[in-house]
Amino acid sequence: MLYGEFCDRTLEFHGQQAIPPQNFGTDNETKYQRQMRRFFEFCHEAVLSRMNEPWMQRRFQLPLSAGVAEYDLDDTAAVENLVPFSIILLGTDSPGRMKAYPGGYNAWRRIYTDDSLVSTAQPCWWLEVPTDSASAVRTKRVRFDPIPDAAYVCEYQCKINVPTPQNREDILVFPDDYIFALQAAAGTLLEWSLKGGVTDGTIYELAKQAVDSVKQWSTGPSERKPGVRMDVRIAGRTPRRGYGTNTVGRQGWY
Repeated sequence: MLYGEFCDRTLEFHGQQAIPPQNFGTDNETKYQRQMRRFFEFCHEAVLSRMNEPWMQRRFQLPLSAGVAEYDLDDTAAVENLVPFSIILLGTDSPGRMKAYPGGYNAWRRIYTDDSLVSTAQPCWWLEVPTDSASAVRTKRVRFDPIPDAAYVCEYQCKINVPTPQNREDILVFPDDYIFALQAAAGTLLEWSLKGGVTDGTIYELAKQAVDSVKQWSTGPSERKPGVRMDVRIAGRTPRRGYGTNTVGRQGWY
């Protein structure tokens, strides 16, 4: 659901005016509109920081071209989340998973001190390329070795980095389990705000509590019953603190 849609739907449900598109994120918002926008912004950050790892994983495809060694990964991909076998070379003649180059970029550069020394063939290694000193922003770039000799398609899976929402059209990546509960918590925020005394700290704490509660509810019951730890203690021996059964069948701490 879109950032603006979340805010407007909750505001209107509780009898407040939706945020006009031209006022979104400006000083022309009402107090309640601003607080609602901040609430879902905090919820978005809290959900992403507490989300289960499998839900945050995404699959990406990366086309390779003949003669081109370096490629930029998707903007949302968390490069630091890549593991040695994250990248797969697709195709009927492909070996499947490629390996990360042992030792990374520095080890590779010590062997290939000039790019002309790198051979051209079907790639079997990949390595993360460090960000150039002239760049103010970290790049998400990988290099393949050997240099591709033809067109290939790679697939990789990694955790996503989702930026803080700012515009009405930004997507809030709440799982379905979170949507209704977070909107209900937002209604509680509006009720508090009508009584006064709501600050950004209050909004953040309410958002964090709502996210933690939904995560606990959505986990479901335990599949396994915890086992009871039992020890057997022999009467007359040196006692050690522990719950168990002695030689005459009596249970207790021995």
